[in-house]
Amino acid sequence: LLSKLFSYLSNIKTLRKINAHQGLNYLPPEIGLLTSLEELQLTTTNIKSYPKELLGLTQLKKLDLRGCGLSSADKQFIKKSLKETDV
Repeated sequence: LLSKLFSYLSNIKTLRKINAHQGLNYLPPEIGLLTSLEELQLTTTNIKSYPKELLGLTQLKKLDLRGCGLSSADKQFIKKSLKETDV
């Protein structure tokens, strides 16, 4: 279901921001289809891993991971990979 939602959202070319708070347990690979996304807030989610497609969001300016389930090492890797993004 979540994969279908992100696939659908990828058709909205003007989508710039997603706020996902609580209850989200994972990010589907389809997150990579949201190429116009500039801000992604994943605060207080239960996400324990991320799809590699997240690293392809070249327009992303802000990624908020406060209080999510990612390890510190994963957060640091994302920060290094998305150099133009405020993580």
